[in-house]
Amino acid sequence: MGWRLRILPGLIASLVLAACGGGSIPGPDAPRAAPLVCAAEPPPGGMVAAMVNVAEGEWRAFGSPVVDFRGGAPSLNPPGLDETDSRVRGRLQLYWRAAADDHGLKMGASDVPELSPWSAAFISYVACMAGISPADLPPASRHLDYVDHVIFRALGTQGDLTARFVPADPHETSIRPGDLLCADRGRAEGGPELDDWHQRAREVLDARARGWDTRPRGMHCDLVVRVGPGTIAAIGGNVRDRVAMSLFPADASGRPIPVRGTPHWFVTLAAVDH
Repeated sequence: MGWRLRILPGLIASLVLAACGGGSIPGPDAPRAAPLVCAAEPPPGGMVAAMVNVAEGEWRAFGSPVVDFRGGAPSLNPPGLDETDSRVRGRLQLYWRAAADDHGLKMGASDVPELSPWSAAFISYVACMAGISPADLPPASRHLDYVDHVIFRALGTQGDLTARFVPADPHETSIRPGDLLCADRGRAEGGPELDDWHQRAREVLDARARGWDTRPRGMHCDLVVRVGPGTIAAIGGNVRDRVAMSLFPADASGRPIPVRGTPHWFVTLAAVDH
C-alpha cells in the first residue's frame, strides 16, 4: 500500500492490512489469486439497485442472518452460516479477489480466507459486481482506503456532479438504500473515536504533514438496503463472522438512532445514482 516505515505512535497494531484493522497477513512469498473480473458498468436498473441486489444475494447465501439492534442488546436470529462453513468459505475468496490489492489477492488464494477480517473486501465485491468504477469506490482490503478517497475527492472537487458517492453526516442526513453507513472502531483499538468525517480529513492531513502517507484507523461500513418506519436495514460482511443484515433504529426522518451496541457512525457515503 506504499506505507512508509515511520509509524505514528501507538498505531503499530493498526498497520495490519485487513478489512477492519487487524488480522493475519500472508508472507511475502504467499501465492496470489487473480483479481476478480468486475462488471464494466451498472446495469440498466441503476447502481443502487445493483448494489442492493448483490448484497442481498450474498446475504441469502449465508442463510439470511439478522442482527437486531432495536431491542436493547443486539441479538442474532436466525444465525445463518458463519465464515468457517464450507458452503460459504469460497465466497470469502471471491471477496478478497475483488479487493484486488496485494493482501486481498493473497487472502483470495488462501485456504483459510477468514483469518483476516474481510468486511472491506465484501464491500469491494459488491461494488465490483455492481459495476462501480474504482474512480468512485476503489477496491481495498481496508475500509479507510475507499472512505478517504470519497472524502478527499469531495474536498478537492467541491460540486463534482460526476461523483457516485459523497460524504455526509449520518446523524443529520436521511439514510437511503445504496448508502454506505460507516463506523469508527477507535474505541475498540484503545484510541479516541471520530465523531464526523471532517475529523478524519484533519487527522489524515496532519499525518501527511508529519511525513506519513495516512493515519491508520479501524473502520466498518455496511450497505443500506432498506429504510422503513423506525428501521434501517444494512448488510455488511464479517458481521458476527457472517454476511449479515443489521437492523438499526431510526427516527422519522430515516436517521440512525444510537442505542446500546450500535456502531459509532461518523460518515455516510451517500450514493448518487446518475
